[in-house]
Amino acid sequence: PCRKPSPTLIHRAVREFRLDRRQSFLIGDKDSDLECAANAGIEGWKFEGGNLLRFTEDRLSTFRKSF
Repeated sequence: PCRKPSPTLIHRAVREFRLDRRQSFLIGDKDSDLECAANAGIEGWKFEGGNLLRFTEDRLSTFRKSF
């Protein structure tokens, strides 16, 4: 039950760490990662290689504007 695209581990983390789903996201490299994020009700971004820091910074600049 903990394998993606099941959101079981994300739901557990939300409970245990009192995370706000609206301010949470998942970065993955597979379609099942994005499906998992959608199943958990959080933003999902597909990383297809390159500079992970730059990728994350670019996505966060847009993501933060939504608040």
